[in-house]
Amino acid sequence: LNEKQFVRFSMPYSKGWKIFVDGKETKSYRCDIAFIGTFVDSGNHSVVLKYSTPFLNTGLITSFAGLAILVVLCFYLKSRRKENE
Repeated sequence: LNEKQFVRFSMPYSKGWKIFVDGKETKSYRCDIAFIGTFVDSGNHSVVLKYSTPFLNTGLITSFAGLAILVVLCFYLKSRRKENE
């Protein structure tokens, strides 16, 4: 780039995107309603976009906790049924 410019990428904006310019994370902006972009200084740069699903860990923990509760509940109900017979 000859001067500092705003660079728009054709990736849909999401909070999961992170933009790295020369290995340093930079602030991302929503632009043109649906896309992501950032400001890049003049010169040659390496720009990398990385995506991580928001709330993935929270969803996994919640799912495994629900599954564990279901298994415990099934064993409990099965043992109660045997006691009643």
